[in-house]
Amino acid sequence: MNDSEIQEWQNKIISNFSGPSGIVGEKLLALTEIENQITEQLIGTFHGYVRLMDAFFDFYIDSLQNLTSIKKWTENRAILTVIHVPTFWRFRSSYLLFWKGYFIDATSLLRAVLENVFNIAALNHNIITIDDIIGHIKVDNKSNNLSYEEIIRLINQHSKTCDNKVISFLMGKESGLSDSSIKHLKSLRRTLHNSVHKSKLTISQIYSPFIRGEYPLSIFPKIDEESSSMYMNISQFIGWITLKTFPLLQSSENKFPLKWQEKYKVLDESFEKAIGEFTQPLGRAVEELVEKKYKFTI
Repeated sequence: MNDSEIQEWQNKIISNFSGPSGIVGEKLLALTEIENQITEQLIGTFHGYVRLMDAFFDFYIDSLQNLTSIKKWTENRAILTVIHVPTFWRFRSSYLLFWKGYFIDATSLLRAVLENVFNIAALNHNIITIDDIIGHIKVDNKSNNLSYEEIIRLINQHSKTCDNKVISFLMGKESGLSDSSIKHLKSLRRTLHNSVHKSKLTISQIYSPFIRGEYPLSIFPKIDEESSSMYMNISQFIGWITLKTFPLLQSSENKFPLKWQEKYKVLDESFEKAIGEFTQPLGRAVEELVEKKYKFTI
């Protein structure tokens, strides 16, 4: 498009979507105000949760920044860092959505966080390899005369096989976890799965009370005790598991400062206390998972 065409197109947007104040997308101002009100209400209610998770994210940044001065990377240190950076982004994005009232959408982003810290544990227990994590498989295309589609299918099959090995090691029948822990960790994964695919949790949450006429359909977010509690519980579970992988970012040549180790211990004890007060069986399952699969020393 030339300049005049661009201007004409922008004028159409302005004329059709300007509100009474002349602002394009003016209805978003009301939505932003509602989101800010939800943030204020949540912060005013859940003081302990705010402090714990804000400290966790602060420490996450601190831990990764300790790696920025490294000049020579080992392959193992490189893959751990590469996994942790997008994991931090995803966890942080999830946390920001929570404060705006999008509780189930925030929960959906935690699935990738959990999968990544599962991979870290499996990698360090030699269940999978670095090639498995980044999707490298050896395919002799010339001798087998494979098409591009067939190669993609093989890669996908290999990825599923690796995922199954990780889950089997961490929470399968041969994991060494109790039957109760296996059951409730599977329930956690199912909850995360349903929060991602087709927005099942969100649809079911809205549909039943709406169809019963209990409240009118609202397109704006609102405080929901069940969904917000679900997010806070799961984010603390996954936060603790994630924290337990941080010692692996160190090496004998690059031990983190003593102050870092002190902070780690404070956060570890804080998560342990918070989850210890969670009365449901899932809390005990997370404790057992940490005890048996995430004992990485600092």
